Amino acid sequence: MSLLTATRKLVAEIKSPDEFETLATAVLRAARPAYLALIHVGTNENGRTVRSPIDVSDCPNSCDKRSGLFSDLATAANLRLCS
Repeated sequence: MSLLTATRKLVAEIKSPDEFETLATAVLRAARPAYLALIHVGTNENGRTVRSPIDVSDCPNSCDKRSGLFSDLATAANLRLCS
């Protein structure tokens, strides 16, 4: 089994939205040094997911600039995305 196949299998086995959001935020932070300061606003102080319009946010360099990163993390049995 390849590493990618094994990773997909392990991610598919995650049943807790709390664990998924923590993992997804960690992956984003590890993806780029600029994402290390991401703020995970989609969970409470106990690590449980909460209703929030966004789950992760950051204003790189300075919030005075018109740039930022905002992400909504979602899980579903059959998710259909539209662009």
